[in-house]
Amino acid sequence: FALPETGAGESALRSARPLSGLLGRRDAVVAGPAMSDAKASSLITRHLLALCEAQLVLDAAVLMDLSSHADRLRSPARPAVLTPHIGELAAMLSFDSAKIE
Repeated sequence: FALPETGAGESALRSARPLSGLLGRRDAVVAGPAMSDAKASSLITRHLLALCEAQLVLDAAVLMDLSSHADRLRSPARPAVLTPHIGELAAMLSFDSAKIE
């Protein structure tokens, strides 16, 4: 399923209401690819961690704000799968990407 979008192509989600009716019918939910708006991705992450019982696959923009959601990441229905590329992993760990490669 797709979320409402702004004219710039970012998520226009302002509440959990559009998500709550859709999440119960999913085995897995992917969040983050093609997103760049930190505020929107943080809001989506917060709602998903609160509402989703499906397997979460977190990528791209949502990875950059995971520390803000650490309390909810510790007790999800299922452990989240994180899929960072080397640059995202370096940013998450505050490392130089050359050291990771």
